Amino acid sequence: MGNLQEKLRPYAPFCLRLGLAAVFLLFGMQKMYAPSQGSAEIQGILGVSLGVASAMNFYIGLLELALAALLTAGWLVNFAAPVATLLVLGIYGLIVLKYGATFDPTFSRDLAVIGAGFALTFLGPGAWSVDAWLAKKKSAQ
Repeated sequence: MGNLQEKLRPYAPFCLRLGLAAVFLLFGMQKMYAPSQGSAEIQGILGVSLGVASAMNFYIGLLELALAALLTAGWLVNFAAPVATLLVLGIYGLIVLKYGATFDPTFSRDLAVIGAGFALTFLGPGAWSVDAWLAKKKSAQ
């Protein structure tokens, strides 16, 4: 088993990227297709007006969709992974500050997203990525 793990280790970032990309795709799509829910949540957490909450919901949704695309392609991962991690960490922190810690499993899943984001930040884009392809192309010149 150890030999197989060693052979597959270079592809771990690919799996992390796709998992995170799927989460951010769903986060972004939810904000685009059901904006009232996200806007209400932002209003409740930050206490801002509906107009401000709606704008924030829209732009956060766009950011999440962009992060999903970058992570899927493995392009600019050294930028996208920390931004994704900080985004979820910031939202998680705001919720904890407002409502306190909870044992709700749907809320706790964000901890896994944060952990995966940190892991990808430390591991880099991996072998199957646009970043790796560009680095290989650059070193060949």
